Amino acid sequence: MVDLPTNDQIKIGSKVAIETKEDQGTGKLTEGIVKTKLTSSNTHPHGIKVELEDGNVGRVKKLSSDLSSPSKTTESVSEIEITIPKKENVENEFKSTFQIDLKEEFLRNEGKIDAANARRNDQKNIRQDLQKEISITVSAFANQKGGRLFIGVQDDASILGLERDLKFYDQSKDKFNLALIASLKKFLKNNAFIAKLRFEFVNTQHGEYFIIQVPKSTEPIYLHFSNIQETYVRIENLSQKFTTEEFLNHCKDRFQ
Repeated sequence: MVDLPTNDQIKIGSKVAIETKEDQGTGKLTEGIVKTKLTSSNTHPHGIKVELEDGNVGRVKKLSSDLSSPSKTTESVSEIEITIPKKENVENEFKSTFQIDLKEEFLRNEGKIDAANARRNDQKNIRQDLQKEISITVSAFANQKGGRLFIGVQDDASILGLERDLKFYDQSKDKFNLALIASLKKFLKNNAFIAKLRFEFVNTQHGEYFIIQVPKSTEPIYLHFSNIQETYVRIENLSQKFTTEEFLNHCKDRFQ
């Protein structure tokens, strides 16, 4: 039996060959660059599951060292820096969850059942607002110098973990990742830019968290909500909403 690459051997940005679900048992492999690792364990009997930059998802069967040289060169991609900084700043932001209402949980634990139930009845809107905050931060980073968004990390830089979010998705990291990307597509409406984002699950002895690495954009990135177009720019540790005039002035220096 051929030894399959382990999670430790597979790096974000590296070239691999995967077997997609559609090609199982055919012997056909698809080559590409790793965008996201979807398996948290170091090994898997069928291979580590990843998403490639072109959107293909499958299990890694070979690493770049085992593949023939490509006919064209590919741009070198740096790995994600996974260390949590001590505090939020112009290039780093912490979010406790992707879409789970922690205030309802707090109210329920405090015995304030009526208030907690009121929030539960409004979960659809609250969940949408929480997801929107993720896209706001991503757009703000893109319109400044880029940055990293940590999900599952609290404001004091301690790890809360992803248990609540993953429970919502039946413990499936694949479903979580796809839902997050779908949310970004909904609010940003810019698939070309979203394809440049990098994602990684990080598992530590203190808990697990998720990183979105946002590149510095070459064009303005807008947020779309309720038929309204909004603009955000990162200022220190804030994702600041700009007026149209403010954003136009920012763009003169930033994108020209």
